[in-house]
Amino acid sequence: MKKVLIGLVVLIVLVFGGLKIFEITNYGGTTYYTKITNAG
Repeated sequence: MKKVLIGLVVLIVLVFGGLKIFEITNYGGTTYYTKITNAG
């Protein structure tokens, strides 16, 4: 069970990290940041 949880956490971190890097490199990150903060 712990392995599954760790795997999920790693996956989430990688996905969100990848999205942030992708958005920052393409748009400067401001639009992505406002989307995140507005979504809550």
